[in-house]
Amino acid sequence: MVFNDLERYRTKKIVEQFVELHRPPVSIRSLVDITYAIAGQTVELIEIRPSLGNKYSFAKIVYVRTKDVWMVYRTDSRANWRPYDVARTLEAALRMIGTDARECFFG
Repeated sequence: MVFNDLERYRTKKIVEQFVELHRPPVSIRSLVDITYAIAGQTVELIEIRPSLGNKYSFAKIVYVRTKDVWMVYRTDSRANWRPYDVARTLEAALRMIGTDARECFFG
């Protein structure tokens, strides 16, 4: 299932604010930057290294409509998705990633 138009707009706005807050300084964005992608009910946070032509998803947040929760996932050393935690709101899920208490995202 996918987000309806209102949910997609709201999700996009919240994630854009998070990304702008956590992007590296302008002076190094040609070396490393972050962005996001929304597909279905999933938000992926992506690290970009333009000089290497690499994109690497480092966090995934999936909305589970039947339970009204946001599942947060991290990647392991082999780029496999692993469950991280559950949040009641998208904002709470992004806060988990932003504070990175277990050093799984920005660590």
